[in-house]
This record gives sequence, structure tokens and C-alpha cells, in this order.
Amino acid sequence: MGVRRATRSEAFFRPAETALIPSLLPADRLPQANGLVSISYRTAAVVGPGLGGVLVVALGSTTLAFAVNAGAFLVSMMFLFGVREPAMKARDAALGSSFLRDVREGLAEVRRHRWVAGTLVAASLLLLLAVAPLTVLLPIIGREEYGTDTVFALSQVCFALGGVGGAL
Repeated sequence: MGVRRATRSEAFFRPAETALIPSLLPADRLPQANGLVSISYRTAAVVGPGLGGVLVVALGSTTLAFAVNAGAFLVSMMFLFGVREPAMKARDAALGSSFLRDVREGLAEVRRHRWVAGTLVAASLLLLLAVAPLTVLLPIIGREEYGTDTVFALSQVCFALGGVGGAL
């Protein structure tokens, strides 16, 4: 629980999700699907930490809160077993895919659109200098200074409420 951050498993999930969605939907439905995915991520980023904080305070234990969170992930995983990707189109199968070609194409797009490079640099600095230290230090400070996880949990509830207020 805490500020939304990339995890090791997310490094595998996000690229697979990004590739899977276009193979499941017709091109005219992709804008709506991408919009829904974006809304769900942003909503989870605001509401999730608050719910996590409420769980920690209500259950009185980070262990129990993590168990509830793990259960939620298991339920999500069960839904993924029902997803069936259609067979690749003949043209796509003939072209194949090359990791190096995909990387070259991605870098070419970044060079073509300078704002993308700026966004990547800014996001990297934000993660490195703000999100990572807060994610690691806030729970430690809460435990060492106050002897409880409740302080960190309440900070996450306030984060969620502030996010909702800002969105409104």
C-alpha cells in the first residue's frame, strides 16, 4: 500500500496489456477502451491508497490488509483466465515482430516528438526524486517516530481525499 508505484510484476503486465487490448477489440473501439483503462488506473491511484489506509486502521494490522489486497489480486487474476486472444491475422504473422525493430521504432517516435522525451525525463525524475523516497521513507518514519502503521495509513487516506478533492 502507499503511493502508486511500478512493481516488478507490473513491468510484465503493462506491456502485455498494451499489446493485448488492440488484439481483442476492433480499431474503432480502441479509443473508448484506452480511455476506460486510463480512468481505471487514475481512479485506483487515488482511491487505492485511501482504501489501504482504511484497511490498516480498521483491521489493525498491515499483514491482514496485505492479505485482503492479495485476495483482490487473486480475484482479478481469475478474470484473466477467461480472456482468449484471437489468432494473429495472416499479415501480422507474416511480418513477425522483432524486439529490436520495435525499440528502434519507439526511439524514432521519441526523436520525432521532442515533448515525449521531455515527458519521459520529467516522469523519471519525479519517480526517482519524489515518489521512490516517499514510498520508502514514509512508512519507516511512521513506525520509528510513532510506533504504528496508522500514521502512514492515515496519510494515505488524506492523499486519497486530496486526490478526489483535486479531481472535483
